Amino acid sequence: MQAISRIDMKTDTETKLLAERAAAAAGMSLSAYLHNLIWKNAPAVLDEQQRIVMSNHRYDAFIRACETPEAWPRSTKLHAAAEEMDAEGFQWR
Repeated sequence: MQAISRIDMKTDTETKLLAERAAAAAGMSLSAYLHNLIWKNAPAVLDEQQRIVMSNHRYDAFIRACETPEAWPRSTKLHAAAEEMDAEGFQWR
Protein backbone atom coordinates (compact mmCIF):
# COMPACT_ATOMS: atom_id res chain seq x y z
CA MET A 1 0.00 0.00 0.00
CA GLN A 2 1.29 3.43 -0.89
CA ALA A 3 2.04 5.85 1.95
CA ILE A 4 -0.31 8.81 2.23
CA SER A 5 1.12 12.31 2.58
CA ARG A 6 -0.68 15.53 3.29
CA ILE A 7 -0.44 18.80 1.36
CA ASP A 8 -1.58 21.93 3.19
CA MET A 9 -2.28 24.90 0.97
CA LYS A 10 -3.39 28.48 1.51
CA THR A 11 -5.18 30.36 -1.23
CA ASP A 12 -7.61 33.22 -1.60
CA THR A 13 -11.33 32.55 -1.22
CA GLU A 14 -12.12 33.12 -4.90
CA THR A 15 -9.58 30.49 -6.00
CA LYS A 16 -10.86 28.00 -3.42
CA LEU A 17 -14.46 28.49 -4.56
CA LEU A 18 -13.43 28.10 -8.19
CA ALA A 19 -11.60 24.84 -7.43
CA GLU A 20 -14.54 23.53 -5.39
CA ARG A 21 -16.98 24.34 -8.20
CA ALA A 22 -14.77 22.67 -10.80
CA ALA A 23 -14.33 19.60 -8.59
CA ALA A 24 -18.09 19.34 -8.10
CA ALA A 25 -18.69 19.75 -11.85
CA ALA A 26 -16.21 16.92 -12.48
CA GLY A 27 -17.96 14.76 -9.87
CA MET A 28 -14.89 14.64 -7.65
CA SER A 29 -13.88 15.69 -4.18
CA LEU A 30 -11.59 18.71 -4.02
CA SER A 31 -8.70 16.44 -3.01
CA ALA A 32 -9.31 14.07 -5.92
CA TYR A 33 -9.65 16.98 -8.33
CA LEU A 34 -6.36 18.56 -7.24
CA HIS A 35 -4.65 15.14 -7.30
CA ASN A 36 -5.87 14.64 -10.86
CA LEU A 37 -4.66 18.09 -11.93
CA ILE A 38 -1.20 17.43 -10.49
CA TRP A 39 -0.87 14.10 -12.33
CA LYS A 40 -2.07 15.67 -15.59
CA ASN A 41 0.15 18.75 -15.42
CA ALA A 42 3.32 17.90 -13.45
CA PRO A 43 4.82 15.41 -15.93
CA ALA A 44 4.57 17.95 -18.76
CA VAL A 45 6.15 20.68 -16.63
CA LEU A 46 9.01 18.39 -15.62
CA ASP A 47 9.50 17.18 -19.19
CA GLU A 48 9.70 20.78 -20.40
CA GLN A 49 12.44 21.49 -17.86
CA GLN A 50 14.48 18.43 -18.85
CA ARG A 51 14.27 18.65 -22.63
CA ILE A 52 15.73 21.07 -25.13
CA VAL A 53 14.07 21.16 -28.54
CA MET A 54 15.92 22.82 -31.39
CA SER A 55 16.21 22.64 -35.13
CA ASN A 56 18.89 20.48 -36.77
CA HIS A 57 20.71 23.65 -37.82
CA ARG A 58 20.87 24.98 -34.25
CA TYR A 59 21.84 21.56 -32.91
CA ASP A 60 24.75 21.35 -35.36
CA ALA A 61 25.87 24.85 -34.33
CA PHE A 62 25.63 23.87 -30.65
CA ILE A 63 27.74 20.74 -31.18
CA ARG A 64 30.37 22.75 -33.11
CA ALA A 65 30.52 25.28 -30.27
CA CYS A 66 30.92 22.51 -27.69
CA GLU A 67 33.72 20.96 -29.70
CA THR A 68 35.63 24.26 -29.96
CA PRO A 69 35.56 25.82 -26.48
CA GLU A 70 38.47 28.12 -27.34
CA ALA A 71 36.08 30.03 -29.59
CA TRP A 72 34.09 31.15 -26.55
CA PRO A 73 35.29 34.02 -24.36
CA ARG A 74 35.91 33.03 -20.76
CA SER A 75 33.70 34.60 -18.14
CA THR A 76 35.79 36.06 -15.34
CA LYS A 77 32.91 35.63 -12.88
CA LEU A 78 32.44 31.98 -13.81
CA HIS A 79 36.19 31.34 -13.59
CA ALA A 80 36.34 33.02 -10.16
CA ALA A 81 33.39 30.95 -8.94
CA ALA A 82 35.04 27.73 -10.14
CA GLU A 83 38.28 28.65 -8.35
CA GLU A 84 36.35 29.40 -5.16
CA MET A 85 34.59 26.04 -5.35
CA ASP A 86 37.94 24.31 -5.91
CA ALA A 87 39.32 26.04 -2.81
CA GLU A 88 36.30 24.83 -0.80
CA GLY A 89 36.99 21.25 -1.89
CA PHE A 90 34.08 20.85 -4.29
CA GLN A 91 34.29 17.49 -6.10
CA TRP A 92 33.71 17.94 -9.83
CA ARG A 93 32.21 15.02 -11.73
